[in-house]
Amino acid sequence: MNRFENDIKNIVESYEPAYSEQAWDRLQKELPKGSFSSKYIYWGAAIFAVVALLISYFAYTSKPNAANNSNPNFVSNEKVLKTIAKPIALPTDEPTGNQIESQNVKNKPSINEIVSEHPIIESSEENVTVQSLIVSEEKIEDINTDDVSQINENSFNIHPQIVISNKQGCAPFTISAGAKGVDNTNRLEWLIDNQVISSGTSKINYIVEEGGEHELILRVYSSKLLVAETSCNVQIFNKPNSVISSSLDGDLLSVKPNTNYKSIMWSFEGIQTDEDSPVFEMIYTGDYQLSVQLTDINSCVVNEQKTIHYEVEHLIFAPNAFTPDNNGLNDGFILKYEPKTGYQYTLQIFDPAGKMLFESTNPNQAWDGKNVEESHIEKYTWRLIIKDPRGYVVIKEDTFSLLKR
Repeated sequence: MNRFENDIKNIVESYEPAYSEQAWDRLQKELPKGSFSSKYIYWGAAIFAVVALLISYFAYTSKPNAANNSNPNFVSNEKVLKTIAKPIALPTDEPTGNQIESQNVKNKPSINEIVSEHPIIESSEENVTVQSLIVSEEKIEDINTDDVSQINENSFNIHPQIVISNKQGCAPFTISAGAKGVDNTNRLEWLIDNQVISSGTSKINYIVEEGGEHELILRVYSSKLLVAETSCNVQIFNKPNSVISSSLDGDLLSVKPNTNYKSIMWSFEGIQTDEDSPVFEMIYTGDYQLSVQLTDINSCVVNEQKTIHYEVEHLIFAPNAFTPDNNGLNDGFILKYEPKTGYQYTLQIFDPAGKMLFESTNPNQAWDGKNVEESHIEKYTWRLIIKDPRGYVVIKEDTFSLLKR
């Protein structure tokens, strides 16, 4: 009994109605004549008031906790202990009356089913939502006693926290988190967007592939009862799929990023630059490797490589016929082109049967056709082999006619 209840009891027990002769005389004068004795009416009213006070007092003290009884969701310790203490008979070959009663208890809904149907109270501390379980007093009677056999008065006094290294990053992102404010008797369950990812461990390292805002949830169980839950949000950014935009104009390669960035570094055939839109020159035919490392506005680092094929343009003029008749006009076959520095050129000529008739590395040397019989006109093949300083080889070829008079 607390101090307030003691004060009420002392006031009731010490109550004595005040008596005044003047008040009594006045009451007698006002009452109608011939009625029941006025004095008895007065004492009856006083006794009725005292009885009403006593009834109110005992009705108040008979409740488990008057301060909390106004809350329809409040669960008293007496009710929980009463539920835990319910006996369950062990099964035998033939069920007795007690065993039938215990089986009925077994068939009652589990505490998790009751909890899932009942609201929870939420509070916020340091941007982490903590939720505490409240089960209605009516539902407690239906809890399976096996589920709550391990519950004590401290089971609900849990305030878990999620300790996380980083709440934002770039996909794929590893969420590294741990639980605080729980003990070894609690069973923990981790969820991402309401999907269970781990159970029974206080720390997690989980890789999330998709960007977006994801909810990390920690649930705490005592036996099979969910007693607390907390969560936090993790922001994950998607990296751009491609950041290189390029265009080729002759032997000039122009590149630029196609997204906003904080920093950038280009690399092209050993050349590095942090310019926004550099231009690179391609000298030889072949494949060139272009790479870039870019940090976007979300601090996501993107590394991208691109292979660019380039063909050096060789302008070659080749006659489609010549007449080796020593008249000073078209007496020899020669290709006209502008040799490039560092390149090697080899001209070969073949007869219709594929036999090589001429070969020269001198761009100014012509084939005179004198090693060909004068019997008839044939189609011959010329082939120009071009080799650049890096060893890359390009072959150009076509046919021509040898005309004799």
